[in-house]
Amino acid sequence: VLGGTGTSEHVDGGIAAAFPDGKKPLLVHRLDRDTSGVLVLAKHGRAARQLAKGFQSRHHGKIYLALVAGRPKELAGVIKAPLIKSGSHGNEKMVVDDMRGDHAETIFECLDSIGGKVSLMQLEPLTGRTHQLRAHMIALGCPILGDGKYGGADAFPNAQVTRLCLHAARLDLADEPPIIADLPHDLAAIMTFFDFDPLAVMDMIRHK
Repeated sequence: VLGGTGTSEHVDGGIAAAFPDGKKPLLVHRLDRDTSGVLVLAKHGRAARQLAKGFQSRHHGKIYLALVAGRPKELAGVIKAPLIKSGSHGNEKMVVDDMRGDHAETIFECLDSIGGKVSLMQLEPLTGRTHQLRAHMIALGCPILGDGKYGGADAFPNAQVTRLCLHAARLDLADEPPIIADLPHDLAAIMTFFDFDPLAVMDMIRHK
């Protein structure tokens, strides 16, 4: 979404190129580089402020889908685990720190599990910390598939996992119809490999 070290192609740069008059849409939230799904932009500053306020006050909601290794002990609940950046330069990641971390909260539900080895999770972040869902799944003992940064080898149970299996599937803006992002083909193929039904999953998300 934004440029940085080793990132020369990004949404913000693409927007600037597409709107050379300077009246470009404005970013109001971000997705991790390897996360697919819904990203909302504002047409002007007033809309950006309204959208940002809606996210902060929890009037807008996000629903993510994730394939994770294992199955959580509790099949539904709320993760309240403060997060702080840790590690050396170039190898930073978010870790749970009850004393120094920033408040981070995620609603989770295990929608289905294949033999307890791979599970399909619905995740709703109530705060917007960097890598929040990825770090919270580690805290739950279930790394997101394809997330080598947080899950290491456990995140790659076989060669079929070729990407981060995290997708921003639905965005609910106050007083607006929900915005749905269908699964990209590569993630749908991974779900199918693990015997989940991508069409049924997205149908469930649409009718929540």
